[in-house]
Amino acid sequence: MGNRLSTAAAAALAVLLAAGCTWSDPEPEPAPVPTPTAPAPASAPLRSEHVTVHPERTVWWGGRSFALQDLVVSEQTGGRLSYELVLRVDTPSPVKVAVPFPRITLESEGRAVADSSVDTTTLQRYEPGSGTMHTMLRGSAPAGEPVDPDGLALVFTDSVPGSARAVLPVGGRGPEQVALAPVPLHASAATLDTGRFHWDVVSAQLREDTTGSTAMLLDNGITVNHDSRVLHSLKQGQHTVQVLFDAPAGTIGDLLGWQLTLPDGRQVTPSVPVTLATYPDRTDRVSLAAWFDFYGDTAGTYTLRAADGQRPDDPAVLTLATG
Repeated sequence: MGNRLSTAAAAALAVLLAAGCTWSDPEPEPAPVPTPTAPAPASAPLRSEHVTVHPERTVWWGGRSFALQDLVVSEQTGGRLSYELVLRVDTPSPVKVAVPFPRITLESEGRAVADSSVDTTTLQRYEPGSGTMHTMLRGSAPAGEPVDPDGLALVFTDSVPGSARAVLPVGGRGPEQVALAPVPLHASAATLDTGRFHWDVVSAQLREDTTGSTAMLLDNGITVNHDSRVLHSLKQGQHTVQVLFDAPAGTIGDLLGWQLTLPDGRQVTPSVPVTLATYPDRTDRVSLAAWFDFYGDTAGTYTLRAADGQRPDDPAVLTLATG
C-alpha cells in the first residue's frame, strides 16, 4: 500500500509542475507610489530702485554745503532696506578746517528709518574745494515696513543732544528745508587798523551750524598747531558771528581787545580765543578767525570793536550789516 501512495503523490507533483506552479513564500504587498510634490517657490528677487532727488536743494554743516545727487534704495536679506547716497560736498574755506563729520539720518514723517555709521567724535581735516561723497545708511525700520520715498528727508546734525539740525527734503512731501546756510555780513571797511595791527577783512558771516572751538588739531596723534582752526556744533537757536582776517605770519589775535555789539544792544566778547590757521600755499600770511556766540534776534547791524592793548584809546570799529 505504501508503494501505491508514493506513486500517487509523485503523480500529483508532476501535474503541478506541468501547470507551472511552484512552492514559495507569500508575495509582499506592493510599496505605495510616491505622490509628486510641487517644487518650492523661488525666493523673490531683492529689489533696488533709484529715487528721484532734487540736487538743487543744499544744506550746510561745519562750513560745508551738502547737495544730494543720487539715492538708491535696496532691499537686503530679511526685508530690511539700505540707502546708498551720493552727496556733492563743497568746502569754500580758504584754509584747512578740523570738524566732526555730521551725523546723517534719513527720516520718514519725522521718524528715523536709517542712520549713518560715521564716527562723529573724530576730528577730520578737510581741504578747500569740491567733490562727491558716497555713504551707506542702514535701515532701522521693521522688516517689510513700507517707506514712501517721496516723504523722506536727510537730517545733518551732531551726536550731541540739542545740536542744530540741517534738513534736506528728498521728495515733494518731505518736511520744510532747513539749510543753515551762512548769511553774509558786509563790513564797513576792507581793513582793520588799530595801533600795531593792520589786517585785511576777508569775510564776515552769521552762522547757525558750527562755531569755533579750542580743541587741538592732531595729525597721526601729533599736535600740528594748537591754535589751528577747529569747529564744533551750535545748539538749536544759537547763532555765531564769524569774522575772518588775513594778517602777517606770527600775528597773535589775542593781543587785541575784542567786543561785538549785537543789534539789540547787548555786547559780547569772543566765545573762544581768536584762532589762527596757515594757508596751504602761503607762508608769509595767516588766517585768523573771531567767533561771537549768542542767542536771540539776528536782524539788524552788528558793530565790531578791536583795540591794540598798548593803545586802547584808538580802537578800530567795523559795522557788519546783512543785505
